[in-house]
Amino acid sequence: MSESVASPTPPMRRPRRFWRWVKRGTLALALLITVAPLVGFGEMKWTRRSGQKKLDAATAKLDADDPGWRLEDIVAEHNSKVPPAESNSALKAVAIVGRLPKADDPEQSPWKLRERIDTARSQNERPDPRDWSALEKHYPAWEPGMIELRQWTAATPRGRFKFEYAGGSPLDIRIQNSHDVRTALSVLSWDSLHHAYGGRADRALASALSGLHLTRSVDFEPIFFAYLVRLRCVIQVMNSVAQTLAWCPNAADAALPPLQDSMLFESTSAPVRPSLRGERAYMHKSMVMADRGEISIYDDRSHGTRRERLQHQYHRQFLPNQAAFALERFDELSALLVLPDPEKTTAFQQWTLPLRNRENFLGVTLLRPVVSVVATAEIRHRARCLCTAAGIACERYRLKHGKWPAKLDDLTEFGMPQNLLDPFDGQPLRYSLLDDGAVVYSVDEDGRDDGGEVVRREGRPKDVGFRLWNPDRRKVPMPARP
Repeated sequence: MSESVASPTPPMRRPRRFWRWVKRGTLALALLITVAPLVGFGEMKWTRRSGQKKLDAATAKLDADDPGWRLEDIVAEHNSKVPPAESNSALKAVAIVGRLPKADDPEQSPWKLRERIDTARSQNERPDPRDWSALEKHYPAWEPGMIELRQWTAATPRGRFKFEYAGGSPLDIRIQNSHDVRTALSVLSWDSLHHAYGGRADRALASALSGLHLTRSVDFEPIFFAYLVRLRCVIQVMNSVAQTLAWCPNAADAALPPLQDSMLFESTSAPVRPSLRGERAYMHKSMVMADRGEISIYDDRSHGTRRERLQHQYHRQFLPNQAAFALERFDELSALLVLPDPEKTTAFQQWTLPLRNRENFLGVTLLRPVVSVVATAEIRHRARCLCTAAGIACERYRLKHGKWPAKLDDLTEFGMPQNLLDPFDGQPLRYSLLDDGAVVYSVDEDGRDDGGEVVRREGRPKDVGFRLWNPDRRKVPMPARP
């Protein structure tokens, strides 16, 4: 019987599961690569279309409520009111500034010397004699321009600069003329300082008043930068008045009422609303141009690079929504501006912008500095003007009665209204008698009464106001420095 030999069983082949999943994964990845861009593109289109609907609704509302709100319309309206060159006081001031001497050594220029004179010195103290002598050497060469600038009066015809672009990006708005007006104010401030140091109080106050007339004769461009320049010009006038009264005890009463009345008027004559309207138009125009690719929404260092172009294309989908967001926020700010001052201060402190995200980052970035200006500039300006007017009236009271008033309501005989209110908190404006003088002050935006600290050698004072010194504490030597 023969034995049968069983043939070996061939090995079973395992399914190639690994390669099967590789194929499936490759297919899925290919499908994802194909579909994802389509989904992303569709999402971008939907996001952009949704934002555009919001923007169209916002602009339609503005067209109905505020015709002529776009930047082109504001520019055209502003420029249509520019007077002829021969009667344009703004251009006249610029021409005078153009004829002023140019400093050979910037470190020895009048402005640097003024900076050194005002550093670490209280207003009632005399400056360092060396710095003062160096500054006085420049005075004769600048005096002809000062004489021309002193000619500004309340009857001077109004002037205006053209609202124009300096070239390149249309958003590069020309602002040099505003700087020229501020330079003219600095020259008059120097003239006031010169006469105050010499004890000629009336001449010093006349130069300060000419500076106020010059500032108010110019219709500044309706954007925030020019608005701040205008406020800064008035601050220079206030500082000139304060410096004169800190050095001179002998001002004639006739020289003070025009400044007092002008400061009272100024407290209500510099509203921020026109600048807010211009800034809204400016921001809308910026976003429209960014949407068209005419300007970059990133810093100039990356402008034109491939990365910047890709980023711009990605964020372009959010621009219509951001423009609508900005217009809505400007409407909210405009509504706050009509509130009474104390309520306005509280409302601005409570009004907040959302956290930045990819959908609103440009609007929030551009709006944040605007809010800081709108919230405080106009109110602080009003507080400064009221304190300056009351401080001038206090000096008039001293000249007549030989002492400081006991309270601000005693100033009604000099034309001051009763119960002057602090614009920041609605309480009566503060007034304190000090060992060496008196101070009229406002609590400023923090709402805290810091005892009338309105001048200090270094840093920003905690309150806003006007400081006066007793006659025997005026023009005293600076204390010895350690």
